Amino acid sequence: MKNYDEQIRKLEEELSEARSDSDKNRISNILEQLLSGYVKTCNLKKVLETAFELYPMYEKNNEKGKVAKVLITIAENYTLIGNYEKGAEFSGKAKEIYEEKGNELGIASSLRILGNSLHNIGNFDDSLSSLFSAIEIYEKNEELLKLPENKIAKETFAHCFEMIGIIYSKLNQTEKSRKYFLKALEKYEENGESFGVAKSLNNLGVSYSKTDSQKTLEYYKKALSIAKKQKWLSFATSCTNNIGGVYEDLGELDEALKYYQEALDNAEKYNFKNKPFFFEVYRQYLYEKKRVRISDRIY
Repeated sequence: MKNYDEQIRKLEEELSEARSDSDKNRISNILEQLLSGYVKTCNLKKVLETAFELYPMYEKNNEKGKVAKVLITIAENYTLIGNYEKGAEFSGKAKEIYEEKGNELGIASSLRILGNSLHNIGNFDDSLSSLFSAIEIYEKNEELLKLPENKIAKETFAHCFEMIGIIYSKLNQTEKSRKYFLKALEKYEENGESFGVAKSLNNLGVSYSKTDSQKTLEYYKKALSIAKKQKWLSFATSCTNNIGGVYEDLGELDEALKYYQEALDNAEKYNFKNKPFFFEVYRQYLYEKKRVRISDRIY
């Protein structure tokens, strides 16, 4: 991260010089490099500022491919900050350009972001329609997805299955949600995406949480093992807490207490924002014997 920060600082200095010289080509080139840096460091504000500066430059030069790509970046980052209406708007604009250019993977990428935005707005029907359309395109172009330059498209293919599973879960269609979480797990494993695998395992655990405690434990523990190995501390702590909840449901109170204590210790050690919730789980369980804990969550 420090290397990225240093590179960004130098690029920002170069951009200031280029602006002083009114060197438009250099300005554009530096902005593109900065945009990549801001994406890697998850500086969402700067990503949007930079993308919106590049957008009219590309339009003026009639660089349709670059216009579509920057629209995707804008749409994606609007969804990340929770502005799903804007996410839908800009992914729709990108989709129109990709359709005009006949770029099928671009269309699928737009549909994936559109589906995600519509899902978060609560429009599940249109969201599912967009996501299934994206999957249809990806399946038709699986040979293209094997190319190194299409690595991101391959990743978003898996994400489409995951989002469909989440939607069906919210619609209380458990069997369907499980089917698509398993498809997502398969794709994430093919891609070697550890975080996607861990999320899918967690989601499968949640899908069994009301019917099969042993399966829930199996999936949660697999997710926890990956999270610990990768040092995803917050995710690992949530998994630990949820495992404690399953043991509590099973009446195995010593095991439940062990996992609750570990979750609380981690929350305090790493000063997580949700630390009070873990404390409440532990306190209520230990002293009042009430079933108060963080609910099992779909990620």
